[in-house]
Amino acid sequence: SVIAHDPIGRVAIDITNLKANTNYLLNYDLYTSTVATRGHNEGKMTVRIRIEWNSERGPIFAALKNPIPKQQFVNFEKSFDFHTAYFACHGRDDVNKFDLDILTSYVEELLEYKNVHYHIDIKYVVLHIILWRGHYPIKFRDFVFRQKTVLIPLHSIYFFLACACLVENCNYLPSFILFTIAWLFLAMLEFRKKHPSPWSDSKSYLELFSCIITGKSVAQTIETDENIHEVEEYNKQIREKIEK
Repeated sequence: SVIAHDPIGRVAIDITNLKANTNYLLNYDLYTSTVATRGHNEGKMTVRIRIEWNSERGPIFAALKNPIPKQQFVNFEKSFDFHTAYFACHGRDDVNKFDLDILTSYVEELLEYKNVHYHIDIKYVVLHIILWRGHYPIKFRDFVFRQKTVLIPLHSIYFFLACACLVENCNYLPSFILFTIAWLFLAMLEFRKKHPSPWSDSKSYLELFSCIITGKSVAQTIETDENIHEVEEYNKQIREKIEK
C-alpha cells in the first residue's frame, strides 16, 4: 500500500539548452532506473515546459560569481524521511554504492567518450586550416540590396598569425598555448552548432553576450521532427565511421 510521501516516481529534465520565455512540448521515454536507459522503456511522458525570467543577467552572473555551489547539509530525524528526500534528489539508484549496473553505466559512458573522435574528421580539420577554407559565415547586402554570404577562414587566420608571432619571438609560446585552449572551445562550439538536430544546439557566446546586454534571449521555434532526415543521415555516417 502507498502512504504519504512514498516515492512512486521521479523525473529529471535537463534545461541547460532551453531558452527562456519559450513554450516546449516534449516527449520522453520512461525507465525504471537512471543508469539503465538502453533497454525497454516503461512508457512515455509528455511535458510542457516554460522558463520565465524577468532578466537573464541574474543566472549568468550567478554562475560566474559562484561556479561551484556551496555544499549544504540537510539532517533528518527518521531514516524514512532521509530515503524519501534522497529519492527526490537522486532517484532510486545510489551511485556511491557498489553495484554492477552502476559500474556498467560508467563503462558505457567511457566508451561514448572514446567514440567522440569519430564525430570529428581529423583529415578534414587539417585541410580546413592549411587550405584556408572558409567556415564562419558573414552576411551582408550588395549595392542592389541582394543578400550575400561570405565564409571567413578564422581558424586559418589564427593559425597563421600564431605561427608568424612564434617564429619572431618564442617567448609568446605560453600565451598562445593558453589562448589555444579557448580557441579549441570555440571550435568545438562551432562544431556542435553545425549538428542538423536543433535539440543538439548550444547557446553561442554571442547569445550569452546578448543576454548580458539586453537581459533577454531570442525565442526559438522547433517543429516536430525538424530536420529528421538530415539527423538520420548524420547518425548513419557516424555509425559507418565507428564500424570501420
